[in-house]
Amino acid sequence: MAIILQAVIFAAVHGYNSLGIIAVFISGIVFGFFTWKTNGIEVSSAIHTANNLSICLFVMFGLHSTSSTLELNDTIISVVFEIILLIIMYYVGKKTDWFGEIK
Repeated sequence: MAIILQAVIFAAVHGYNSLGIIAVFISGIVFGFFTWKTNGIEVSSAIHTANNLSICLFVMFGLHSTSSTLELNDTIISVVFEIILLIIMYYVGKKTDWFGEIK
């Protein structure tokens, strides 16, 4: 329940349209999942920082424009990227014992 609640708050503080809110909510679910599984916010913070940096670089180099109104294709790309990232990071986490118990 805590993961969903923080994802709702995370999505609510971003100023996007309804499609953007969906994408940010799913990002919040992913961030919350990794916070829970790793017993800390470090991995989630790193993923969030990498996400924001990549968007910044895409805009800076003119590969994408920034807007608070997301289109359907932007939302689909974002959700698919988050799911792929979740799968990869979870696999890496299992292999490197990120999810070990706190001693």
